[in-house]
Amino acid sequence: MNFIEFHNHIHKRDFLIVCLNDYKLEGEYHTFIAVQDKQGHGFHAEGKSDNLSQIYKEIIAKIENQ
Repeated sequence: MNFIEFHNHIHKRDFLIVCLNDYKLEGEYHTFIAVQDKQGHGFHAEGKSDNLSQIYKEIIAKIENQ
């Protein structure tokens, strides 16, 4: 899954990305993503930046299981 697919998927469920942060930890790059809907419900996931697809899937799973 790429970023455009992820964005479109969460947008269809009325969620927006409220935080997208890349950082370096112990020599490796990591990404933190948080999403939130208009009612204030939110989810986040983080992991190694070279595995963004897994981060996207974690957030989508949390949205689907709410």
